[in-house]
Amino acid sequence: MDRVDWAEIVEIGLGEGPGREYWRHLMATYTPNFPGSNTIVEESWLEGRAKGKEEGKAEGKAEGKEEGKAEGKAEDVLHILDVRGIEISDSVRERITGCTDLDVLGTWLDRSLSAERAEELFVEE
Repeated sequence: MDRVDWAEIVEIGLGEGPGREYWRHLMATYTPNFPGSNTIVEESWLEGRAKGKEEGKAEGKAEGKEEGKAEGKAEDVLHILDVRGIEISDSVRERITGCTDLDVLGTWLDRSLSAERAEELFVEE
C-alpha cells in the first residue's frame, strides 16, 4: 500500500468532522522530510530499498553465471569443430552462440566430437 492509499484510508476512517478537515489540511501541505528524519516510514522505505537491491544483485549474479556457462560451452563447441577442421557457416555460428540452454549446448558439445558437418549438431534424435 503506498502513501496515497494509506492517506485516503485514514481520511475515510476519520469520518466527518474537524479531525477529517485537519487531516485533509495536513495531507495537502505534507512534504516528506526524509532522508534524515528517522521516521518509521523512512526506515521502512530504506529497508525495502536495500532488500530490493540485494535481491536484484543476487538475481543478476545468478543470471550472469548461467550466461557465462552458456557462452563457455558455445565457445567449446566452436573450438572443437574448428580444431577438427569442420567448416562453420555464419548461420551455424550464430545458432550456437545464440543458444542459452545448457542442456542443448551439452548435446551439441557431445555431437561436435564426432560430427562430419557442423549442421549435424542440430539433428533431432
